[in-house]
Amino acid sequence: MPFTFERALQGSDVFTVEANVPDETCVINSSSAVSVRGGPGVIAYVASKHAVLGMTRCAAAEAAPRGVRVNCINPGPVEGRMMDSIAARAGDAQVTSQHFIDAVPAHRYGKPEEVAALVVFLASDAASYCNGALYAIDGGLTAV
Repeated sequence: MPFTFERALQGSDVFTVEANVPDETCVINSSSAVSVRGGPGVIAYVASKHAVLGMTRCAAAEAAPRGVRVNCINPGPVEGRMMDSIAARAGDAQVTSQHFIDAVPAHRYGKPEEVAALVVFLASDAASYCNGALYAIDGGLTAV
């Protein structure tokens, strides 16, 4: 099932004032670099991912008094099935992959372990003052 805003809300009690999230914990949402950039042909995807950013900020403000931190990661193109699928559907997978790579100032896809390291940091005590923030992990894609 493709990701939609409606699906993000299903079963997510953290996005209500009466949240069922334990005190002194953290929630890490995942959006996308395109949520702050946009692009042709991806209106529904961008809208759903941008909605996650708004939910993150609202939930962070609502849950902060209970010590709950809510942040959001915004990955750019990352090695894996999603990018492989996008490239394959476009026809010439190699050309499409190169197009994505060329758009990223770092000139490469991110690695899943790089995204995981950011999530581990945000879940750690070292990030105890991080709340309501959006963390780009996109090789500079949203900087240009």
